[in-house]
Amino acid sequence: SFVRGAPVDPGKADNTPTIGLTGLILLVLFNTVGSPCGIEPAVGAAGPLIACAGVLGVAVFWSLPLGLSAAELALMCDDGNAGTLSWVYRAFGPLLAYINAANCILQYVLSNALTLLLVPLYLPRED
Repeated sequence: SFVRGAPVDPGKADNTPTIGLTGLILLVLFNTVGSPCGIEPAVGAAGPLIACAGVLGVAVFWSLPLGLSAAELALMCDDGNAGTLSWVYRAFGPLLAYINAANCILQYVLSNALTLLLVPLYLPRED
């Protein structure tokens, strides 16, 4: 199991479950990379060993630094759950925060559109 329950102690106020290292790595990987959609052509072209090495390389060299920097910024800012919009506003001012927000909205719209185009490729065909 990737989530371990904290020991239940009626005298303690904090009985929230904790996440293990493996669960943290998987959460960071899938929240920064996305999903495994599209990995099949890489496995077919390069083979399973190189494709797995590529996924691990992305996890170590892309997802881990991104997740650690996001965690550091989240702990540094006490604005609640504002995320990158709050960080950019504090660091660079309202103009760049507005540009960042517009880019985030555009990225989400394009990402959702691409997801709608990719889903039918994974559905079985009726020939």
